[in-house]
Amino acid sequence: MDPRGSSHGRVTRSCPFGGIEARLTRVDYTPMPIQQP
Repeated sequence: MDPRGSSHGRVTRSCPFGGIEARLTRVDYTPMPIQQP
């Protein structure tokens, strides 16, 4: 009864894509002061 083990391929595909998209959206929506000088 492990959702991670059941859809391992789906999680791996959504993991890298979701992380990259979330980061771009976050920076575009709320520019972090860390990146700015």
